[in-house]
Amino acid sequence: ISGSIGLNKLLDWPEAEFAMYWLIALYSFPVFSLFICSDQTVGDRERGTLRFLSLRSTRFEILFGRFLGQLAVLTCLVGITLVATLAVLGFRDPSLLAGGVGRAVSIFLILIVTFAPFVALMSLINTFASSSRLSIVLAILYFTAGGIIVGLLEWQIPALSVLDYLFPGVQIELLAGQNLPLLSALAIPLGQTAVLLAVAQRIFARSSL
Repeated sequence: ISGSIGLNKLLDWPEAEFAMYWLIALYSFPVFSLFICSDQTVGDRERGTLRFLSLRSTRFEILFGRFLGQLAVLTCLVGITLVATLAVLGFRDPSLLAGGVGRAVSIFLILIVTFAPFVALMSLINTFASSSRLSIVLAILYFTAGGIIVGLLEWQIPALSVLDYLFPGVQIELLAGQNLPLLSALAIPLGQTAVLLAVAQRIFARSSL
């Protein structure tokens, strides 16, 4: 079954715990990040505290600082769960610990880069959403309604498949089965993050606080 859905390479991992963790984290954490990152600047704008923050910091510093803060929260969550998984691995077979540490580090780095555009997307939505709840709704609509529209456009004009890169996580399906080169696995989300933050900065710089 795993071979038919492109996950056969995961069967070669001696650390079965990390294979399971890899799949669960890769698909669940992006969704989770949309919720925990839903209030980056919108709450402060509602309370009027952004005006006070802007007296000592530029808008770019506020936006990028909030992005880094939310990414740091995700980084801690990933790190804690990876350590727990490593502990389970060591309890089952201590001889796998040495290789498990290296595997954990590579998983950690790839996951953080993969999750970055999801945090950046919420940074962008926060620049015009009126509440954190609305930002979650808009993010869900972006992936659902946007995915349907892009799918219809691609069905009519196959060359428009490049529009898939508008959506964070476009590479996750290939990444899950280790069927994506490492360079692409890192370049795609980093490029998406840079574009989303650039657009967010332009909107945030022109919006009223």
